[in-house]
Amino acid sequence: MRALQISLSERGLPEARVLPWTDVIAGVTLEDVGVRECTVVKIESPGEDWDTERALLELGYDAPDSEEHLERVHPAQLEFDTGRIHPSRQWYLGFCGALEVIQRQLETLGRSAMNHPEDIAVMFDKRATHAKLEAVGVRVPPALGAVNDFEELVTAMRERGWHRVFVKLAHGSGAQGVIALETNRDRWLATSTVEMVGAADGLRLYTARRMWRHTDLSSIRQLVNAVCRHRVHVERWLPKASFDDKNFDLRVVVIGGHARHVLVRARADLSRTAPRQRTRRLELRA
Repeated sequence: MRALQISLSERGLPEARVLPWTDVIAGVTLEDVGVRECTVVKIESPGEDWDTERALLELGYDAPDSEEHLERVHPAQLEFDTGRIHPSRQWYLGFCGALEVIQRQLETLGRSAMNHPEDIAVMFDKRATHAKLEAVGVRVPPALGAVNDFEELVTAMRERGWHRVFVKLAHGSGAQGVIALETNRDRWLATSTVEMVGAADGLRLYTARRMWRHTDLSSIRQLVNAVCRHRVHVERWLPKASFDDKNFDLRVVVIGGHARHVLVRARADLSRTAPRQRTRRLELRA
């Protein structure tokens, strides 16, 4: 948001009026902050703000869901805890509820947003995004269907002959809750930034600053089962290309069905054994 305000200022345009997500949930409307027929509306990510996260978790607690087995936390038990991974499905349900509020207000005002609320909801759901891309012919890694625990994951991997997969939070971001899982016969290795901590109310998950490597099957089972309670997306682990001894992928901004901007994201291997496809020269054209 700060970058947008700077860009507006540099162009001599008035500062954008901001309606915080917490205000949307509290009942403040777009009309209350001056949205009119000629107003351009842009929906920004909730970002890393505890007050917003808590409000979305509270909103999602009672939201109906076909996947009732997934973890939820009562609003009275929500407290700030640095790095803790709160129930991401509950957060997502609250987020979708807030998006629906915004969409209804836009329709009442006869306005549309630069980014449609329904599209945003899809993009915050890895399973839905994967299915949508695949349906229109975009190449995506092969993925499993719904996986609810470690045993289901092992069965699905064996049926397909897969030895390496990524287990991801369906509604996570920034590599939160990702597990790189690989097996060789009866040996297993799970690599993740997820840290498991026992507490009086059960097992808690945290995003750690270090990479955890698990080879003990019982620990791996416990980790996968805990992440699955948040709802996961599982896809085959494919080799990445590399450049200057770093793996890379691309972040592509698509506007109106066309790739407009391409950003290279380079990083070290998630595991030292990760296969790579070496690239001698990298050329990008949007």
